[in-house]
Amino acid sequence: MRKIRAYFSTTLKAAFAYRIRSFIWFLIDVYPTLIFILFFSAIFSERQTIGNYSLNSILIYYLTTVSLNILIISHPEWEIAENINQGFLSIFLLRPMSFFKFYVANELAYKTIRLGYLAPSLLILTVFFDIQKFIHINLQEVIIFLTMATLAFLIYLFIKILIGFAAFWFTEITWLLGFWESVSLLFSGLTIPIDLMPPFFQKIAAILPAKYSIYLPAQIILGRASLKEQFLGLSIQIAWLIFLIIFTKKIWRKGIKIYSAYGG
Repeated sequence: MRKIRAYFSTTLKAAFAYRIRSFIWFLIDVYPTLIFILFFSAIFSERQTIGNYSLNSILIYYLTTVSLNILIISHPEWEIAENINQGFLSIFLLRPMSFFKFYVANELAYKTIRLGYLAPSLLILTVFFDIQKFIHINLQEVIIFLTMATLAFLIYLFIKILIGFAAFWFTEITWLLGFWESVSLLFSGLTIPIDLMPPFFQKIAAILPAKYSIYLPAQIILGRASLKEQFLGLSIQIAWLIFLIIFTKKIWRKGIKIYSAYGG
C-alpha cells in the first residue's frame, strides 16, 4: 500500500505539471458527446420522445456516460508497448516494483486531475440544462453506481494492459487497439443508448463488459435499472474482472519468457 501511495504521489505531481495537456485530452473526450447532445436536441425539437427517452433523460444519459468515459477509460497501452519494444520493461523486472500496482496508481493519479476538470463542468451543465430535478437516486443506488464505476475502471485498465502486452509478439498494436475501441464505443452505449439498438446488438452487448461499465450505470442514474439488473450487472463485472486478472497475469508470465532487452 505504501508503494501505491508513492507511485500515486509521483504521478500526480507529473500530471499536475502537464495539466494543460490533460485538459486538452479532457476536451477531446467531451467533444463527441456534445455533438450527440446537439444532435438529439435537434431531433427533440420536432418530437417529444425517442423510445423511452425525453430530452431531459437523454441529456442526463449523455452527461453520465461522458463522465464515466472520462473517469474510467485508461490509456497505458502505448507506454507498455513502448517499454516492451524499447527494452525499458527491464526496470520492472530488476527492481522491487510491481508492474500492475504501478499502473493502477499511475492511472488513478491522472483520473484525479480529470475529476478536477469534470466536477465543475458537470455542475455547470447540470444547472444550465436544469436537469437536476429529474435525477432521482437513493443511497443504495449511489453505492452500487460507485461500485460499478470502480469495477469498470479496473476492467478497462486490465483490457488496455492486455493490449499493451500484445507488443511481446507484435511490433504494432494499433490494429488491436482500434478493434477494441470500436467494440467498446458501440456496445458501451457511448454513441447510442443500447435499448435503442436492434435486438441483435443488444444480445451481443449483454455478454460484454462495456455495457455494464457505462450504459447500466447511466440507467441507474435515470432510475430505470431494477435492483435485479443492478446486482446482475455487478456479478457480470466481477466475473469479467476475475477473468481479466487471471488472463493478464498468464499473458504476463508468457510474455516475459520471450522478452529481450539489449544495451545499457
